[in-house]
Amino acid sequence: MKRISSLLTLSLILSVTMIFTACKDDDGDGGPDPIQERLDLLSKSWNFSTVSLDTDDRTADFAGASLTVTASKSYSTTSVQTIYADVWPASGTFDFGTGTDGSPDPDTIIRSDGVTITIDNINDTGMTLRFNFVTASANSGSSVFNIEGEYICTFTAQ
Repeated sequence: MKRISSLLTLSLILSVTMIFTACKDDDGDGGPDPIQERLDLLSKSWNFSTVSLDTDDRTADFAGASLTVTASKSYSTTSVQTIYADVWPASGTFDFGTGTDGSPDPDTIIRSDGVTITIDNINDTGMTLRFNFVTASANSGSSVFNIEGEYICTFTAQ
């Protein structure tokens, strides 16, 4: 009888051990992190290919301009005309937005100046970003130069 009791106890201990070791970790499905994947794709230098403001083609205004994004969630631009300095600042930081379920949204970037950018598409060779720009200052001259509105910018990787 003592032997049966010992075997039952051992079986119970093994069963409980197997149940707990078979449980998955609650930290996710073990798949790749979508935010890190997006950051990896973003982190490079990009040339402005086309730029539209509402329905107006502004590509010529961004000729030779580039955007560099780093893995530390910072960015810098070069050769952006002065009137667009608020639209595309010389440098800044960003973070990813939050989805409706409260998780980080890899398709939304929020720049340090408060501008929310939607990533319409991105791959190793190109990307399209869309955002609305409204100046925060009545003195910035953005209305005079007509730079407020929806921007759609396409980029090619350098």
